[in-house]
Amino acid sequence: MHALALALIQDSSSQMNSQQAQQFVSAFMGIYFVFILLVFVVKVTLYAIPMWRICKRAGLSPQISLLCGIPIIGRLITTYVIAFSDWKVESLAQLPPPYIPPSYPPAPPSYPSSQPPTA
Repeated sequence: MHALALALIQDSSSQMNSQQAQQFVSAFMGIYFVFILLVFVVKVTLYAIPMWRICKRAGLSPQISLLCGIPIIGRLITTYVIAFSDWKVESLAQLPPPYIPPSYPPAPPSYPSSQPPTA
């Protein structure tokens, strides 16, 4: 890629000498490397944070999510580890029954006779 960029610069501008073109390409490649590194860090972070929480809730070691940083196969490995491991969570049978709030408004009181009370 370095040689291709150098060849394109030499063809397009004949005013630049070879050393200036080499410096320009080197600066471009440095900026390009930093940009690619930044994109990689952002992508790994966006995937690793949710995986960290999933691993923690599943009862697994959250450090498994750091495998996402391995290019190409890291996310695949992490997904398979989570999918095929035993999750250490409580079953629904062990959970307390759900809270059922009382009905509102309360039913009116019933009177023993057919006539309402008089004051």
